[in-house]
Amino acid sequence: AIVIYPNPSARDFNIKSSGDFAEEKVKVSIVNTLGQSIYSSFVTAQNGEINLTINGLNPPKGTYTVLFTTDKAQIAKRVTVN
Repeated sequence: AIVIYPNPSARDFNIKSSGDFAEEKVKVSIVNTLGQSIYSSFVTAQNGEINLTINGLNPPKGTYTVLFTTDKAQIAKRVTVN
């Protein structure tokens, strides 16, 4: 399961996943409602888990899509900044 917290967020938030990814490289992207990427990073899942803190972005208020992309799949989750 992928959990994004706090959600809604004032600005910074955490991403945790467990069992969603094998030992593989995962591209984590945050996209606004216009489809523009405001953040992108590659992380490597450790024991199938990702722990990532997103801070310092200071995006405008709104709803964003967090995309998790691997060679095999893409998972989308939403986060609200207020």
